[in-house]
Amino acid sequence: MNYSNSRAKLVMLLVILVVSSLSAASALTASPASKTIAFSANEVVRYDVLVRNDESSALEITISPTGALAIGGALDVPPSVVISPGESRAIPVQIRLPANTVPGTSESGILFESRAVGAGTVAASSAVMHVIRVQTAKEGAFLTGELLSSSGIVGSEVLITLHLLNVGTQSISTQSSILLDGVRQEFAQVTILPGESRDLVASWNPRAVGVYTAVASVPYGSTELRVTSEIIVGALNVKILGINFGEFRLGDPFRVSVDVLNEWGAPLPVQAMFILEQNSTIGTATSASQTIMPLAEGRFTGFLETKSATAGPAVLRAKLIYADKVSEETRPIILGVDSIERPVEVQPGATSNRAFTIVLVILLTILAAYFIYRFYTRKDRN
Repeated sequence: MNYSNSRAKLVMLLVILVVSSLSAASALTASPASKTIAFSANEVVRYDVLVRNDESSALEITISPTGALAIGGALDVPPSVVISPGESRAIPVQIRLPANTVPGTSESGILFESRAVGAGTVAASSAVMHVIRVQTAKEGAFLTGELLSSSGIVGSEVLITLHLLNVGTQSISTQSSILLDGVRQEFAQVTILPGESRDLVASWNPRAVGVYTAVASVPYGSTELRVTSEIIVGALNVKILGINFGEFRLGDPFRVSVDVLNEWGAPLPVQAMFILEQNSTIGTATSASQTIMPLAEGRFTGFLETKSATAGPAVLRAKLIYADKVSEETRPIILGVDSIERPVEVQPGATSNRAFTIVLVILLTILAAYFIYRFYTRKDRN
């Protein structure tokens, strides 16, 4: 059954109800304000909603079913009634649950809207909603479940809860297990009565940063319920991935940025500070604070002043400030008149390669000189 349109109408009617209640004093009440019903397919439920007119004149009450039960005549109420001032009226409600209703909890309602009897257009009407919650069981054995856990931190215990709910009409006995990080944990066998829920708790000590998938297996009868959940595990650390800079001219501000990785298992507010040093501090810049998501990357940008800098070696320093910690990385650079260079780092084997190149050039030069000499000597002889 498609309830999307009726749900949208229910939300709209609730908005109208709130606006109406803000624009005029409530002259209408309904008791009870809500009702929760647990019943099976094709069952018929009857009860009364007591509606009272607290206005000084008679009110015509329009009665409208809303939500899932408004479809197909599942909710039967009179279309309207007239209630005298200061009086109450019992409104009969009949609900017949459709046979194809999906097991679980759904919410519908009855909207009571009023206007003065004999009046034309009124500035504001009074309205009240009676909410109906239907809890439907599935014939036979039927379990639903979910895995609940918080984000983990390496070195700390993580509690994982398997929440099971029996939405069927039969008692269920099961021995569940959970597979996480290559290890399977067995829960004790439990029996869950119809309409009853049970929480099974497991503990886990994560060994490394990462995203883990927990898989719970709940066998009962010839059926197996499988429930999965992702658990983010991190360390309280923000790693600097790299420092970058833009175009530069000595004396002008230049752009610098730092790429970072949040290794913690939860969102983390981070702020970056940039420092340019050349014997002493030349300039500083502080970026805006950002909240980096778990195991996600981010970029911070700032602009450094170079008015008091001179051409030559300098140090570019990036600091990350978060929680009660500071991560820092420095990058040696060379300031030119209109450029920034990173000092050349001699790689292993670079010296021997360079020496080989020099020797090769010398040998080629000697050979070239020899052949030139032979050429001119032979020419003179001729």
